[in-house]
Amino acid sequence: MSDIFISYASEDLERVLPLVNALEKTAWSVFWDRTIPAGKTWRQVIGAEIQGCRTVIVVWTENSVNSEWVQEEAEIGRRRKILVPVLLDKVEPPFGFGSIQAANLVAWRGENASPAFNRLVADIAAVLGPAPAAMKEQEGTDAELLGSLRSDAEERRTAEEDRLREQERERIVARGANQRRVDLRSEQTWFQRRLALVRRLYGPTMASAAVAVLITFIVILRWPTLQPNKETAVQAPLTSVESDKLISAAPEKQMEAPKEMPQGPVAELKQEKQIATQFSSVGKTFRDRLKSGTEGPEMVVVPAGSFQMGNVEGGGEKDETPVHAVTIQKPFAIGRYEGTFDEYDQFAKATNRKLPADQGWGRGHRPVINVSWEDVNAYIKWLSEQTGKRYRLPTEADWEYAARAGKETAYWWGNDFIKGMANCNGCGSQWDNKQTAPVGSFKPNALGLYDTAGNVWEWVEDCYHENFAGAPSDGRAWLKEKEGQCDLRVLRGGSWNNTSWSLRSPYRFRYDLVRRNDFIGFRLAQDLP
Repeated sequence: MSDIFISYASEDLERVLPLVNALEKTAWSVFWDRTIPAGKTWRQVIGAEIQGCRTVIVVWTENSVNSEWVQEEAEIGRRRKILVPVLLDKVEPPFGFGSIQAANLVAWRGENASPAFNRLVADIAAVLGPAPAAMKEQEGTDAELLGSLRSDAEERRTAEEDRLREQERERIVARGANQRRVDLRSEQTWFQRRLALVRRLYGPTMASAAVAVLITFIVILRWPTLQPNKETAVQAPLTSVESDKLISAAPEKQMEAPKEMPQGPVAELKQEKQIATQFSSVGKTFRDRLKSGTEGPEMVVVPAGSFQMGNVEGGGEKDETPVHAVTIQKPFAIGRYEGTFDEYDQFAKATNRKLPADQGWGRGHRPVINVSWEDVNAYIKWLSEQTGKRYRLPTEADWEYAARAGKETAYWWGNDFIKGMANCNGCGSQWDNKQTAPVGSFKPNALGLYDTAGNVWEWVEDCYHENFAGAPSDGRAWLKEKEGQCDLRVLRGGSWNNTSWSLRSPYRFRYDLVRRNDFIGFRLAQDLP
């Protein structure tokens, strides 16, 4: 069978031939001749070729976008995840194919040295691997050509990363005054913010009396923490039996959703204390045993409760609004760490899947990268079968609830960014804007979760929506309702090559569910009995 199957409208044969000739010079085998030998059927010849080829190139033109045969062949390539679209005319691909990036050869004139054609070859090489040696008469230039292709592929990856960083810079400029307001507020101490609130509500004449009341109230609240510390026992991971007992008892301890509270400085203090109480019994961890006898990922039990989802602190992105109340109905579990190569490789080897590339950064306890949303769900299905437990991706609400861990601030540690707390572009770590860090290299949040800010983006279950208007209030995944774009899934948390703006707890990003990249990983969740 051929390396490449070219799907095109018969009316475009003369326009497709230069593409065939150029691809054949790379020494890949190309199937393009639609002549059916006598005694053979379409299914026997073309059907067998498209099912046996290693990649499908569909050529979109004014003729082919209306061809049912071309669309059927393209659909086969998409289902096999080997489709590479090419544009020869400025046309919109048929419905269902618009989300797949197409190589633009509208202005191409058949030159092998063309940057546009080299980009196409790099896309094909991502599916097939590097092109074979060229024809014998071109052997003297092969090394230079292949080096150029590899360099071009690297430049494209770098360009995509630069585009993401530029997008962040534009957002930072756009938010301007709003962010300065947040920064100024974050520079104030807790006491200064309360005092300013008293002045605003009651006027300067009441400020002195309010200060005395606040100090008294603070002393009462903080009195237990001022007592001599007692030695605290280290919480060891629970066994599967112990975790089952904990889980079964958890619903009895489920706290009620916070009711709407009156406004004012004292009310604010009570509300903060109530939110903190919601996470007072954190740190309960467990690991399930696989059929092989090994242990699964370390999971943390997250209590039920309510929170404000979205850009609570103000000055964020449009897709982080409107802020809305969400109630997590029952406890669930979430990965203490991002999924690692050690964990994912075990699945890949057991199912004879190709191991994801580690970019030369190392495997082991580093977060697994270069996995698509679909790859992760295949792993989840396998892990659930191995353990008998219901693993899944967290919903977007699950993720933000756990990442905030009771905080209504930009980051889990507060409103102001602090260097040394994460791995990002400008975070102040040894891995900044270079590569991933081993999981657990930075402080955990109040729930005991590591790397919810930075390191790698984390897939969640939800389809992407342009804002939170109409979002579920019960914590379930938001899928096709309200024009959800389900070929794009949501990513949370930011990564090693993003600025600190993307590490904020409410920040949202979207990505094609079949694509992989070296800044994308995941974190598991589990439904509890």
